[in-house]
Amino acid sequence: MKSKTVEVVDAQLGEDFANAVWAAITSDEAGGADNAVKLAQGGAAFVMVELVEALRKAGESAAVKKVLGSVKVRKAIETSGKKGATLLADKLASL
Repeated sequence: MKSKTVEVVDAQLGEDFANAVWAAITSDEAGGADNAVKLAQGGAAFVMVELVEALRKAGESAAVKKVLGSVKVRKAIETSGKKGATLLADKLASL
C-alpha cells in the first residue's frame, strides 16, 4: 500500500543545505545582505520562510535576524504585497 508521506532519510541534510543556500545568497559575490533582503521582498517569500525555519533548526537564527530581523526590513517585506510576505514577516518577528 502506498502512503502519502515524506520519509526524511537524513535530517542533517536539510540544515546543511539551508546553511549552504544562506551562505550563497548573502555572499559578497551575490550582493551580501542586500541580496537576501531583495529575495525576501521580491516574491520568494515562501522559499524564504522554509529557509528561515531550516536555519532556525540549525541554530543559525542570529545570522538571519542580523540580516532580515530589523523592523524596517520586516515592514518592507510585509507591505510588499507578495504572496507569503505576511507569513515571512511573522516568521522573522519570532526569531
